[in-house]
Amino acid sequence: MRLFIKNMISLSAKTRALAVLKSLGLHPEVADIGEVEIPDNVSSKKYDLLKRALRKEDFDLIKEIRSFEKGRIFYLNPTCMDTMFAFNPVVRL
Repeated sequence: MRLFIKNMISLSAKTRALAVLKSLGLHPEVADIGEVEIPDNVSSKKYDLLKRALRKEDFDLIKEIRSFEKGRIFYLNPTCMDTMFAFNPVVRL
């Protein structure tokens, strides 16, 4: 089962998110920025526990890939804006 986790964008965030998964008895096999692959499906009760535990660590479990992709795009936009300001300091918001 593939889980999508919002705000898992750095190595330290990835480590914290994996610790939450392991504390609930889930065994992540592959972890990338914002994505975790676990071997088994998660029951609805455990899914709710995981969602609450991740929220305590400032993460959010994304149910639909569409909202995850929108979040990823939103995360990239400030970087583009910073680059634009670096090359053209006259640009103002």
